[in-house]
Amino acid sequence: TQPVQQQYASNKFQNTSTYDEARNLLIDNRDGERYSTVKIGGRVWMAENLKFRLPESYCYDNNTQNCETYGRLYTWNAAKKACPDGWSLPMGDDLNYQDFNLNSFRVLDGGYYVDGERYIDLGNRAFFWLGDEKGGDRADAMSFRGQNLETFAFQGRKANGYSVRCIQNWEAACKDRLGGVMDNAGKTYRTLKIGDQTWMAEDVILDRLDEMEARNLGRACPRGWHVPEQYEYEQLFSKATEFELRANDKRMRN
Repeated sequence: TQPVQQQYASNKFQNTSTYDEARNLLIDNRDGERYSTVKIGGRVWMAENLKFRLPESYCYDNNTQNCETYGRLYTWNAAKKACPDGWSLPMGDDLNYQDFNLNSFRVLDGGYYVDGERYIDLGNRAFFWLGDEKGGDRADAMSFRGQNLETFAFQGRKANGYSVRCIQNWEAACKDRLGGVMDNAGKTYRTLKIGDQTWMAEDVILDRLDEMEARNLGRACPRGWHVPEQYEYEQLFSKATEFELRANDKRMRN
């Protein structure tokens, strides 16, 4: 392992959001809205429906009071842009089905909007967008009837308006332990401190000649770094959570 050589900009995710872990509070700096948060299965979720106004987002029955109570209803394209910095739509693999606590999630049955037709089921049902795209005009959503979960993977039309609960993403959750290192070719990679080890949080990228040279000379790693030994992997897996190991999650670059 190696001390961090390049400090990660820890304020990257403080531009449009402020998260107070001690108070379980997320402040959306774009509009000043404040949301309670809850930890479910080791992840931090919003415990209220998002209210940030965007094109292709709606108040049920065009009544602004419904937005105050239940949050806005977003098309999938709007939902993908709706969360503040450091937060994102949850993906299917963010859902720990055994640990998903519905009481903590605090479902608000905000109904939904069928594009170009009508508002439906206020107070009876709720749909929450996931970030998983299915191609064409479909994407995944969680559906609830009252406080009862119907399915974690309902495929809804992207043009429909559903509620949004943002989840804290990888980089924001780990920002205090992130750093960087530069390789011999001048490429910079993120690093993550886990326990008393510091690991690269990205795969080394080599061109064909570099790869051949690295294989022959053992120089794939940046100077001062090395290919891990078996005991170092064992130490990593004994301390790291599955979430920490998901360094290549594409959403953390958003």
